[in-house]
Formats: sequence, structure tokens, C-alpha cells
Amino acid sequence: MTKRVVSDLMLKANQANAQQSTGPRTPAGKYRSARNRVRPTLLARHMLITAGDAPDDTAAFAALLKGLRQQYQPEGRIEPLLVEHLAQLFWRLRRAQCHETGAIRADLDEASLPPDLDFPAWAERCPDAEIETDEGTQGPPRLADLDRAAITLKRKHVDARNLDAWLKADEIDLDAPRDFAIAVPVLDRLADECGLATTAQGAVDDDDDDARADFLDELDQALADAGDPDDADDDDDADDDDDPDDTDVADDTESTETNPESPDEVASDDNAEQSASAKAHTAPRPHARILAALAEATRDFRAALVRQLRNLRRDRKAVARYDTLRAERERLRKQLPAGTTFNQQIRFEDMLYRELHRTFRELDRRLRTRSAAEAESDPPPPTEP
Repeated sequence: MTKRVVSDLMLKANQANAQQSTGPRTPAGKYRSARNRVRPTLLARHMLITAGDAPDDTAAFAALLKGLRQQYQPEGRIEPLLVEHLAQLFWRLRRAQCHETGAIRADLDEASLPPDLDFPAWAERCPDAEIETDEGTQGPPRLADLDRAAITLKRKHVDARNLDAWLKADEIDLDAPRDFAIAVPVLDRLADECGLATTAQGAVDDDDDDARADFLDELDQALADAGDPDDADDDDDADDDDDPDDTDVADDTESTETNPESPDEVASDDNAEQSASAKAHTAPRPHARILAALAEATRDFRAALVRQLRNLRRDRKAVARYDTLRAERERLRKQLPAGTTFNQQIRFEDMLYRELHRTFRELDRRLRTRSAAEAESDPPPPTEP
């Protein structure tokens, strides 16, 4: 056979084209290409599982079969089949042992799971995650549930941080629909603490200014009732104390109207205007009691969200580790048909050991027979004269 001569230009083109072929890139493609040279034999072709969630490691079976062939050196037609049958029996015994390991690990993994990772208990520990729980839901939460909870908690933490900044800058107006909607989570916490039947979220859903005003009035009254009951008496006393001052000011005003204005009087008028403007600036803002309680509740809400996010990161690591163990455990348990009991597995293993013993004896008998036949066919060694 003559060797084909390739020109330098064609060689460079072939090398350039070869650089563009990167081979398999995905894990599935690499898994298939790694077994391109594995050739199942006659009996193993229908025993090995090459698809599904728990495929057999065909390379490991090929290595087992190769080692048995090197040890026994089978010849003819029967001995290779017996050696292959041995490899099959060992492989099926391995499956039974993997199934047993998976069944034992199922109980151990469930026992090692923290009790607070049970779905109902976890939902109670993260109330602000807004995770809906169904009756009868057991086991740990899914990673998708944890990811959705993390997104919800982070969004609420950003809103609470902005609300805290606006409250410190005195830039929040609860009468505005936008500001009221931002403060809804904290307002609902205050309403729950005060025992109100209405909620801020309900007022937002109604999209009615009157509903928001009624909620704010009820919350303000509840906060006033929860405060110091002596505040109302102090306010009445303050009003009574202000009455004489008001009459004196009125008398002074009447007396000055009849007399011509003097420089001192003009200066006193300027001071009165300044004091009036100062009183206007220091006048209580609308919903001042609610805003004060809202500032404190917002700080508490932010701290609660930070704790829930910290616990959520810890829970996610535990659930991811548990899911990895569960996937490995299920892969082991799928080595035998579903529903296999422990007694059935024991009988299956006993059958495999008996079959291994019979196959070993048959193979050993054939090897000894072959060795005796080879010894008889060999010529005797020459005798010395």
C-alpha cells in the first residue's frame, strides 16, 4: 500500500481545519465519546444499562472482564462464555450491594436532616419570604423555593433600606399613594402589633384614598391608645395654660390699635411675625405618631430581614448537600427493580453466590482438563543415554 503524498499547502489547510474541531463539549457528549471503544460482548450487550438516570459504568465492566480474561486465558467457545458469565455475576452482585447501601443511606440521610429544615417549620422561620405551604407538605424545601424566598427577602430589604433613608431625611408622605405602598410591609407589622383587623395591603388593593385614610386613622388611634394615657390630660392642661396668654395678646393688640406706631412697636411686630413662622415650621406633621413608630419598626424589620437572609444562606447549603446525597442514594437504589424488599434482596444475593460457585467449578474443571490434555500431547523430554 503506497503512502499518499500531501502537498505543504494541503497539509497546512488540514491542520487549520483540525484546530476548529474541539470534540465533545457537553458532559453527555464527553460521556458517550469516552466509551466509543467499549464493545459489549454477546451476553453483556443486553445486561448493561446505558441510558436513564442510573446508567452502568461500561468502562468499569470492560475492565473487570478484561482482568478475568487475562487471569483464565479462555479458549474455544465455552470458556469465554463462562468467563463472561463470571463478570456478569460479579456485576449483578455489585448492583445488589449498591441497592442495599442506598436503602441504608435513605434512613441515615433523613435522620441527619435538621428538624428546622422541614418545610412547615422552615416557612414559619421565614415569614417574610411569602412561601405558600400546602397541608401535608413534608421534607426539606426545594432549591427553587429557597431561591424565590431569597429574591423576595432581598427586594424587601432594599425597600426597607430606602424607607429608612427617607424617614431619616423626612421625605415620606403617607398620604401619597406611592409612599404608602412602599411602607406597606412595615405598616402591616405595626397593624398586627396593635391588633387591627384592617391591613395596609388591603387598602392598597382597594386603590382608594378613603381606604388609606381610614387605615391611617385607625392605626394612629391604636398607637395613641397603646401610648401613655396621661398624654391627653397633659394636652388639655397645655391648652388651658395657653388661654390667658391669648387674652393678653388680644388686649395688647386692642391697646396698640388706638395709638400711633412707634419704632419699638414696629420691632415687636417683626418679632411676632418671626415667632409665627417658627411656630408654623415646628407645627406637628400629619401622622407624626405613625411616622415615629414607623421609623422604629423599619429598623426592626431590616434586622429581621438580615437574620432571615443569613439563615436562608445556611439552609440553602444544607438543602444542596441533602439533594446531592439524595441523588446519589436514588442512583444506588435504582440498581434493582423498584419495590424490592430486603428479603428478596437476600435471596437474590444467595442465588448469585451459588451461581458463582457453580461457574467457578465448571471453569476450573475445564481448565484442568485442558491442562491435562496439553500435558499428554506434549512429547516426553529426551532421556539421557
